[in-house]
Amino acid sequence: MRISETLRCHTSIRIGGDVEYFVVPFTAESLVAAVEILEDAGLKWRVLGAGTNILASDEETCAVISTKHLTGIWFTEKGVIAEAGVIVDRLIELAILKGLSGLEFASGLPGTLGGAVTMNAGAFGGEMAGLVQSAECLMPDMRTVKLDRNEMQFGYRTSAFRRAGAVILRVSLKMTKNDISSIKARRREILNCRILKQPLQLPSAGSVFIRPMADFYVGSKIEGLGFKGYRVGDAEVSTKHAGFIVNKGNASQRDVLILIEKLRKAVYEDTGHWLQTELDIW
Repeated sequence: MRISETLRCHTSIRIGGDVEYFVVPFTAESLVAAVEILEDAGLKWRVLGAGTNILASDEETCAVISTKHLTGIWFTEKGVIAEAGVIVDRLIELAILKGLSGLEFASGLPGTLGGAVTMNAGAFGGEMAGLVQSAECLMPDMRTVKLDRNEMQFGYRTSAFRRAGAVILRVSLKMTKNDISSIKARRREILNCRILKQPLQLPSAGSVFIRPMADFYVGSKIEGLGFKGYRVGDAEVSTKHAGFIVNKGNASQRDVLILIEKLRKAVYEDTGHWLQTELDIW
């Protein structure tokens, strides 16, 4: 456990205040034990993966539990079992070596498996819901349970885990055997597309808004309304992809929230759709 860590160093958008207690367990069981200790002490806590879709408060957070060392991976005949802290892109690299296909849509995704399943991350025609078979998680009532696929209630960028505030510990994914060269080619195609279209060179929390409908492209709409490059403080609508907000230096959570509300109102006035965010706002 570290005392007085700074969340800014642990979020991809480089925003966040101090953390009084920063806990880094090395096993799923020790994560559960840490939660129990914090609960017994009456302390508020949050679980942090790679911090890639988190907009953290500028104020102090009491306790954060990191999954960065929960990185166990076990390949099976039908796929893979992996712990919540495994980086999705690393898992894809290892799966390719085994000739296992299915996760390529998430190539370049910088987040953890736990976070990706919790929000049902998706891109390029795929989503986590298509692969997850079961998951072990810690429920808000401190029970550790194993959920089957039909209990996960996946939706667009949501799941039973996200709605309930459950903490994923391990996930079982079903994958399919395929030609390694074909898998690599698809991965390269997706990585090149991300490089071409997304502002990967600047700190961001990824795509900001959830599409209100399948054919509603939020980034294109925001661009069409003239907001590319629009800034509040050091928070800026990306000039490369208007669906992203980037940190141009020393942006605060307040800067980003003001910018989000500005964009929401503009889109609502133009289309009647009030945009929801993909971000986990702390």
